[in-house]
Amino acid sequence: MQGSFWSIVKANVAPEGADREDALNEWWNDHAGEYAAKDGFARAWRMRAAEADGSIGAPPHRYHAVYEIDAVATFNRALEEGTDSHPGDPWGPWQSYVDRYVLDWERTYYRILHREEADPGRGRWWACVKADLDLDEAQEPEFQEWYNGKHMPEIVAYPGVHRGWRLQVEPDDNDLAPRRQRFWGVYEIDAPERFAAARQDRADRGIEPWDGIWLPHVSNFEISFYELLSEEGHEEARAARA
Repeated sequence: MQGSFWSIVKANVAPEGADREDALNEWWNDHAGEYAAKDGFARAWRMRAAEADGSIGAPPHRYHAVYEIDAVATFNRALEEGTDSHPGDPWGPWQSYVDRYVLDWERTYYRILHREEADPGRGRWWACVKADLDLDEAQEPEFQEWYNGKHMPEIVAYPGVHRGWRLQVEPDDNDLAPRRQRFWGVYEIDAPERFAAARQDRADRGIEPWDGIWLPHVSNFEISFYELLSEEGHEEARAARA
């Protein structure tokens, strides 16, 4: 089962919530699984940003919760329903505390433009490449063909890179705060050094960033690394909560 969109909920833990961060993470991992079990959800991941060699820029949020869904409306409906144990309250038992413990909320929806898989193995990290591109109407199809058909398959073919996704912001009235970069490339990897090694190999072979073609069009470029804290597919989430 696969979805066509991602909803990414982004946040930081407030100083007041620092001493309860472990408990909040434990609950939030299960909470993401509760959502993954809902109709229209394909998978849910939770992750934490980490400093690593090869990072470019600083991610504004320490935590992400990512939900793969069949439609943006599916996630908006789930927010209204809340959890099984606390109907109508998206944060369940943390509802009365969450505004004190968690801050800098953002919720952005993304359309999945492309998927690429090298092997069925699972990585415990994500490398997220985020950027805006100044492209005219004629250039954009050429860029999409290059990224989907050439660039992403090349990166995913490196050792320690298992799969990748390409995303584009999907504006919605129910998103929260800035939508930030329009395009994301997400790579599931064994460790940050694997992704850094792939980029270094390309540089050693004289391959320019963005193949030298698209670099003049790139702005707001960022590479961030995230450690996966939890992951549940729809069927396993349903079985775990049956």
